[in-house]
Amino acid sequence: MFMSMSEDGGHLMKGLTCMRLKHFHLCLTFMHKLFIVFENDDFAIINKPAGMVVHPTDDGRHMSGTLINALLGHFGKEGLSDMGGELRPGIVHRLDADTSGLMIVAKNNDAHVDLVEIFKNRAIEKKYIALVAGHIDPEEGRIESPLERARKNPGKMHIANEGEGKEAITLYEVIDYLELENQKFTLLLVDILTGRTHQIRVHFNAIGYPVAGDVVYGNKKINALVEKHGLKRQYLHAAELKFTYNGELIHKKSPLPKDLEGLLSKLNID
Repeated sequence: MFMSMSEDGGHLMKGLTCMRLKHFHLCLTFMHKLFIVFENDDFAIINKPAGMVVHPTDDGRHMSGTLINALLGHFGKEGLSDMGGELRPGIVHRLDADTSGLMIVAKNNDAHVDLVEIFKNRAIEKKYIALVAGHIDPEEGRIESPLERARKNPGKMHIANEGEGKEAITLYEVIDYLELENQKFTLLLVDILTGRTHQIRVHFNAIGYPVAGDVVYGNKKINALVEKHGLKRQYLHAAELKFTYNGELIHKKSPLPKDLEGLLSKLNID
């Protein structure tokens, strides 16, 4: 295995690492950039690129090309917490594959426990930049609707009936009202108080403002428009993390990736 520095500042990992799993023994190949925004003895903050799955699945899918592959290549198995299980070393929380941005990775079990408690107590700010179809009104709002897995399609989430599902709370504020080829869009700053699977995407779709480029919950016409202008994934970026750890304020930001910035440059302020 070797590590080199890429032109854009990421650690380029290339090589082979193996994990012995309960039901099978597979080697995980990797050649991925790992962008470390912050690191101390207990955790690291990673800037995950879009298109990268966070971890392999229990049934053996995504055994290469994941964030876990890159983490194992950089930190080694002993340099990550093991409380998330064999396939999720270091993973405290997740981002969807096609969502870019900041993630926290635990480097030991004590830190993992502390970080989970921070998330559980909502003592962390997690802010996203999202582009949704339509001009959302009001300019600031709170979406509070429980989520659950769709019974007919467990890979999807939907709004649960009252008294069912898991609590999910999303706050937003408008950054700009925009337009592209007579289609209205809104650029949003989104803060999630809970971290449910697909939460932002489901919540905004449920109120009639789907995330641009979202092929699962979004609008096909809107998706075709933004793809025509170069966007090949959902317009969602985990842009900011802010929390206190052992008395130290940790506040990190991630600028928009080139693909999101590129589409934004083509939109007109409405």
